[in-house]
Amino acid sequence: MKILDIGCGTHKTPGSIGLDINPKTDADVIHDLDSIPYPFPDNEFDLIIGNQVIEHVADVLAVMGELYRIARPGAVIRLDTPHYSDIA
Repeated sequence: MKILDIGCGTHKTPGSIGLDINPKTDADVIHDLDSIPYPFPDNEFDLIIGNQVIEHVADVLAVMGELYRIARPGAVIRLDTPHYSDIA
């Protein structure tokens, strides 16, 4: 199973490829999520994880389209976000 952890920060999912804009993280690939296309071929990942990152991108729909492009058919895209009541 090929896993991509977008916005991985310093807590990359074990066994995944980490993608983050910050070079001082656990990322394997340094790339801005707002810069499309991402440096991966079509249909590359079985699982894409984003933990509290999607709310930080400028164009959510563009990012979702890009995640769809790099996900294999039948892949899971799991994006966790903070609950609105936790945002100050």
